[in-house]
Amino acid sequence: MELLYFGDKGWGDELFFATLMTIAVSITAMIIGFIFAALFTPLKLSNNKFLNSIGNAYTTVIRGVPELLVIYLFFFGGSGAIMFVASIFGYNDYIEINAFLTGSFSIGIISGAYSTEVFRGDLQLSLIHISEPTRRRGISYAV
Repeated sequence: MELLYFGDKGWGDELFFATLMTIAVSITAMIIGFIFAALFTPLKLSNNKFLNSIGNAYTTVIRGVPELLVIYLFFFGGSGAIMFVASIFGYNDYIEINAFLTGSFSIGIISGAYSTEVFRGDLQLSLIHISEPTRRRGISYAV
């Protein structure tokens, strides 16, 4: 039990701050995921083939790739991409990306892909359940 003490004798304070960091990443990723879902749900429901294919590609690719691979891709690939762009402009030093932002963004994108499908299904189901009783009562779609 000494390992859970706070201070120099244990790891309690580190575990507490790690818990706070996990909660902060989760909340930030949830907000980012909701924003992505709000952007891509109308694309998936669109009658325009181009917009629909963009929404389908986003959800299919992100949901089809393992989550840990997406996180690694953004963390390591994002740093490499930024350093490549910086080298074009003459900056050749190492650029480190903030791990909190990278983790939140990558988990948010993953969450957004799943949330997009949930919102799409919910909207399609609610439109069916709303339209059925109105059609039975003789109310048209124009109302």
